[in-house]
Amino acid sequence: SLEMLSLSQNKFRIPPDLSECRKLFFLNISRNELATLQPLGVLPSLSMLSAGFNRFSSIEVIPFLPRLTELFLSQNGIRELQGLADRFPSLDSLDLEDNELSDTWAVINALLELKNLTELRLSGNPMVGPSYRLTVCTKLQGLDTLDGEEVTAVDRLTAESLKASGKRKKAAEAKKKKKKTSAWHDDAKDGDEKNRRTGKVK
Repeated sequence: SLEMLSLSQNKFRIPPDLSECRKLFFLNISRNELATLQPLGVLPSLSMLSAGFNRFSSIEVIPFLPRLTELFLSQNGIRELQGLADRFPSLDSLDLEDNELSDTWAVINALLELKNLTELRLSGNPMVGPSYRLTVCTKLQGLDTLDGEEVTAVDRLTAESLKASGKRKKAAEAKKKKKKTSAWHDDAKDGDEKNRRTGKVK
């Protein structure tokens, strides 16, 4: 039974019928004109899927693939990652280069649900900016590589430092707020006491 298949550069608009390929574990269907991959739900053994250079706008056009570990979706028009972990719970390698992802925190929150993720590519998206690498390394601490570059000890230390700095800043702001509230309470209490002495409060 067929285990590996390449259907790249065929101008497909919908995937062909692969329902007989129950043991297929690798499929290259990149460089077509696909807007959906829902028919691939009949492939229970699929673990590697290359589907870059198509016309996807979201993850929702791809079916539930429980054994998928590697997914390549570069050069599509993907704008959001809703349902990512629900569809691919075993994913450890994900390529989303050159899409339309702009909401950094929405992307990170979706990626946090992928508990096995170690390799990630996001370069070429609108969300990528000067602090992007540090932000991603801070939140996704299980990554081994980001955009083809190893996540080094320096990256992790810098990320941890940034995370600790953020915690200290939040703690300082909370302390300042508490102090301000306490001062306001003391002022109000002093005002009531002064009014009692002058007979204005009974």
